[in-house]
Amino acid sequence: MFTKFTRPEGKGSLLLNSDHVVIIFEAQQQTEEQQTVVRTTAGGENINFVVAKPIEEVVSQLSACGAAFIHVNRSGDGRTLFINVDQIVGVYERGGLATIRTTASGTHAEYSVIESIDTIEEMLVKEDATQPSSAVLPVKARFRKPKVASGS
Repeated sequence: MFTKFTRPEGKGSLLLNSDHVVIIFEAQQQTEEQQTVVRTTAGGENINFVVAKPIEEVVSQLSACGAAFIHVNRSGDGRTLFINVDQIVGVYERGGLATIRTTASGTHAEYSVIESIDTIEEMLVKEDATQPSSAVLPVKARFRKPKVASGS
């Protein structure tokens, strides 16, 4: 679902699809207006969007569109991260830390965090319990006979 944000420094509006948001964090270089970075599943140079809003408001606005986030802290600098649970591919331990692998591309795909893998599991189970369950519906497989070239 799309939601509208304002980009900083007079860059105009941004319509953002909440289904493709991977992670949200505060911009490192803050100006007079608070800025938040929204990382998406898009690849290449256009993976991030900066919006002119505090992180809590961005998370709230995207959550209202159906995105569900877990709140973790990055190892090293302790930076607050909100990760979209639908964009998490897996969580594993590496070097004594929990590492969250996401659908973001390239070097932006993994995040080592200070929370334990058990704590992250609890967050994911809790978040999963708040979402409506989706029933798995059986689908009839339809097979076609391959076309055979005539005259050969």
